[in-house]
Amino acid sequence: QKQAEAWGMCSAVYKKASELMETESSEAAKIFSTRANEAAIVAGMVYIDKGEDWIPYTEEQKQAMQSMSQNIPEVQFNIIMADLDVLGWDIWFDKFSVTLEFCISNLDGQQFYMYAWRKLADSGLSESK
Repeated sequence: QKQAEAWGMCSAVYKKASELMETESSEAAKIFSTRANEAAIVAGMVYIDKGEDWIPYTEEQKQAMQSMSQNIPEVQFNIIMADLDVLGWDIWFDKFSVTLEFCISNLDGQQFYMYAWRKLADSGLSESK
């Protein structure tokens, strides 16, 4: 659960970074949006991670993964936005920046899960988004 919440937080932070970058750089906004979508998938993937053995991938696992990929990042995004209301911009942005840097430092892990997800998609066991 903790790992899924961490990836959900990264998804939410990337989503907010994308929104913040829309007026500055559409290319950066697009990159953060892609990272947000991938981190959301990873938030669900951790529920079916069996090390190197991703098979069997059951319909129940698929449904759990899809649910977690949507729900966890959404909850984390709401937490981020509530923090903004409570902390104010300056403190919030400092906290946000540290979290964003942490998520960026974990891109290799995110890509590991995305590779596994693509393997599942290529095998027909998962639907590509």
